[in-house]
Amino acid sequence: MDKSIEIHVGDNSGMVSKTILLDDLRQTLIHILCKDLDEEEKLDMQSSIDDFMQNNATHCSPNELMADFDSTEKILDRFISHLETRKEMAGQTLH
Repeated sequence: MDKSIEIHVGDNSGMVSKTILLDDLRQTLIHILCKDLDEEEKLDMQSSIDDFMQNNATHCSPNELMADFDSTEKILDRFISHLETRKEMAGQTLH
């Protein structure tokens, strides 16, 4: 008697893949950027990472995520660009 369990993901397979990719991307950024920070700096960096994920990565398809974030260098380049944009926007709101 076969006791294996078969899970049907159905139409949500792309969403499941994307969720896994997004979580991996977030964990990679946290690992790279937060390892030498104190607790306050770490919380600030995690907030920036979450903002980046919400504003950039969540709008990509799973294939786009794999193409756009296939190396640490690309991930960091995109994140730095995001931080620079946030800095520019913050500077504009102060004037």
